[in-house]
This record gives sequence, structure tokens and C-alpha cells, in this order.
Amino acid sequence: MKTFKTLALAIMLIATGLFFTACEETTTPTDAPVISSITPGNGVTGDNITIKGTGFGSASSAGTVYVGSVPVAGTVGASGSDYVSWTDTEIIFKVPANAVMGSTTLYVHNGSSSSNVVDFLVGGPSTSVNKPGDIWATALANTSDTTGSIRVLWTMSKDESLVNFYGYRIEIKENNTTTSTVKIVQGKTIKTSDFTGLTVGKVYTVKVSTMLNNGLYSANASTVSWSPSLRFKGIKVYESASALPSGIDLYDAATKAPLALTVANGSAWDLGLDTKNSDYAVGSPSELTYKKVTNPRPTKIYSLTRWDDINSLDEIYDTDLLGADAVGYLSFADTDKSWTIGVKTADGNFAKVLVKNTGGKILQGTAPDRYIEVDISYQPVANVPYAK
Repeated sequence: MKTFKTLALAIMLIATGLFFTACEETTTPTDAPVISSITPGNGVTGDNITIKGTGFGSASSAGTVYVGSVPVAGTVGASGSDYVSWTDTEIIFKVPANAVMGSTTLYVHNGSSSSNVVDFLVGGPSTSVNKPGDIWATALANTSDTTGSIRVLWTMSKDESLVNFYGYRIEIKENNTTTSTVKIVQGKTIKTSDFTGLTVGKVYTVKVSTMLNNGLYSANASTVSWSPSLRFKGIKVYESASALPSGIDLYDAATKAPLALTVANGSAWDLGLDTKNSDYAVGSPSELTYKKVTNPRPTKIYSLTRWDDINSLDEIYDTDLLGADAVGYLSFADTDKSWTIGVKTADGNFAKVLVKNTGGKILQGTAPDRYIEVDISYQPVANVPYAK
């Protein structure tokens, strides 16, 4: 019996020793790690970032933090390592030099499984970085009745002369929402950016910041707001002597397109072509010489000299007109160049109209059915965007 007790005691001691030895060894966690917070949510190369959560394992568990697809290199305590500390519930690391700038993600791999993915921004705002110069926006051709695009154009930042200049950070957000999209344009040559798949009638604000190669970008941005619109091409409007339509309803709700109308329906015109005298004009029905039009609609016309001799609506920027003064009509008897006007209808709808030059002439065809051909960019939501 004594021998049995001695043997049993020996076995217990050996088991206890094995238990304590196992507890002292580092093991790789088998459960997926969970990130609960990141502080701060952005940083530039060399900044300390703190991750809190559970299941990270220990410093020697072969775990790795990924900034986007870039692994944070090194191990805690090693020379040149980007890891400051690592415990099962907290990791402190430095933003690696090769992290891709801009909006990205971050996650932890504990040696056997990966954590949840969280948003992270490589870079950050700085008041010492100069923003770009002036900025403009325009609506491009739409892709459907509900979807369209806008383009922004900006002038250079003073910081383009710096050796650590990287490019531009462009952020777009639909007004009255909280979600934004950021993209980075590298280099000095590109000063435009297009945004597609936007909703016609919604206003979007675009902010352009200057970015340096360490991820810092100008805290102050050049900002512009605009909306995508509908696009229609090749609408014909005929001279005053013609029995064919001499005016346009810029958008007919039934056909979802511009509608050319004769004088008999002139009360629905938004624009008319007046050739009754030598002073050929396009303008507000209330300002033209059509006396037979009852209750002509008062349309505001906006014209800029730099909008002349333009061959496409995409070549000019709608936001040019936000400070322009309205006129009643625009004469074109003395020009054979194409030209563009901004229009605000009596209902508050904004449009941009290109009067096209074909073969060196504005008026096409032969009397009494000469005509002009126009392309139209039209915003079906009243007062979005707007001109004065």
C-alpha cells in the first residue's frame, strides 16, 4: 500500500510539473481575435496606433497587424520593429512606411485566424499644408433617367513645389448624409476628377485637399457642390416664320425629354428662337417678339463670354454661373460660333443649353424653315443646383 501511495504521489507531481510547464509556454490562440477600438483612427508613417480587443495572443505568437494589405513588420523589442507592445488585449504599433495612403482597413491575425476588419486612414489633416486653388463642378452626360455623373476641376496648390508633395485627396459626400468616399490622385498633371453612378437630383459636395507623401493633407479643402443632371442632344428649334416648333419645353414629364412646340403652345415654352428681325435671338418667351403667345413664361438666361466657341457641354463648368447676372435673351446675329447659356426656368429648374455651330453656321436649312440645333443638360429637380 505504501508503494502504491508513493507511486501515485510521484505521478501527481509529474502531472503538476507538466501543467505548470504548459502554462509557462506561449501558445497560439485558436479563437478569432476581436478588435473593439483603434486610437486614433488615422495616422502617418511612424505614428503610434493602439488597438484594443481580445484574443490577440502574446508578443511571440506569430501574430501580425495588417494595414490594408501591408503587414506591420518586426517583433516587439527587435531593432527597427514597428511593434511597440503586444498583449492578448492590446497592441501598439507604428504606421509602416510602405502603407498605402488614404482610406483603407486594418485587422489583426493572431497566428491562426483573423479579426474583424475596421476602417483606418493612412494620413491626416494638417493646417500647415496649403489647399488647392479655385474649384469648379459640372454635370456630365447621364447614364439613365435617375443616374448621372459630375466632374470637378481645380487649380494647383502652392505646395506642388515641395519635394514631399504627393498629389490630391478628393472626398465626395451626398449632402445630408454621413458617408463619404475618398480617392487619391497622385502627381501634378491631373487636376480633374469624375464621379459616376450618382443620383440625379441629389446634391454632392466635393472637397479637394493637397496631400504630402507622408499622408498629411490640407485641413482646409477647396470645396464645391453640384448635382448630376439629364442630357439630351440634337433638338431642333425653327425660325419664327416656320410652321414648325419655334420654342422648347426643356423637359416634358410625360416623355421625360425636351419637347419642341409651335407658337400655339408657346405658353409652355422655356426658350424660344426669335428671327423676326435681323437681331436673331434665343431667350425667355416673355422677352421675345411673339405677341401671339399668351402668358409667356419668364425664363432667366445666363451668359458668359468664355462659354462661347464651345463644342461640347462637357467643356464648361456649370458653377461658373453661380455669380452671373441674368438677362432676358441672347442675340447671335453677329456670330457663327457655337455658344452656351445657362437657364433657370419659371419653375426653378436649372439647365445648360449649347447652340451648335455646324458647317460654320448657327442657322441651318433654308427659309422659312431654318433652325438651330441644341444640346441640353437639364436638372429635373427645381432649385437643385441653382443660379441666381
